[in-house]
Amino acid sequence: MPASNREWCCLRFRRELGPAFRGCSEQESLLRSKPSGDRRVGGGSEVTSLRTARMMRRDIEDLLGDVSADFGGACSARKAHVLAWLIKHARMRASCDIGVYRGRSFLPQAWAHREFTGGVVYGIDPYSHVAAEQHDNLRLRGEFERWAAATDFDKLYEEVLQACRDHGLEQNAEMLRMTSRVVRSSSNGRFTSDWFTSTGTMTPKKWCTT
Repeated sequence: MPASNREWCCLRFRRELGPAFRGCSEQESLLRSKPSGDRRVGGGSEVTSLRTARMMRRDIEDLLGDVSADFGGACSARKAHVLAWLIKHARMRASCDIGVYRGRSFLPQAWAHREFTGGVVYGIDPYSHVAAEQHDNLRLRGEFERWAAATDFDKLYEEVLQACRDHGLEQNAEMLRMTSRVVRSSSNGRFTSDWFTSTGTMTPKKWCTT
């Protein structure tokens, strides 16, 4: 990503979502301390009860229980929890997950939309061997090639769709089986230019507000 776009993204991030991250950090500290009573923790203008925080963590961990992490990609339960918190706190009606793979960051966003905003997460991933090729890290190129050759991308795509059905997330998750560049050129205004960098890739990588 060009430096100018990186700077723009950082400024937009600090302005719009900085308070949410501070609130999430406070929430994490409260969860670790395991306090008693009805103590509450908030970030920005929103206050979230400890009971809700624990529910979020429990449900997201359950959601990811059957979704494996491997060489092709992963999202920790803590990261997934942060994504869900951001969607809830910022009241996002739409978010984007580029590079869905097995869905470890995609499914928690859909869950957060279902539980808190009624919005939708758009998962963008072409699920193809050609798109999975990597050329910017020669040291790992061999491993990438072996991983891509052994991966059934059609099966992965169907598994993510099935996971959405199994967890009742169909109304809050939409898969776009194409590259972000194709999404930009074929969306007919569905995604505004703010969602993209000048190179055609969408940004930020894992979520964006509309």
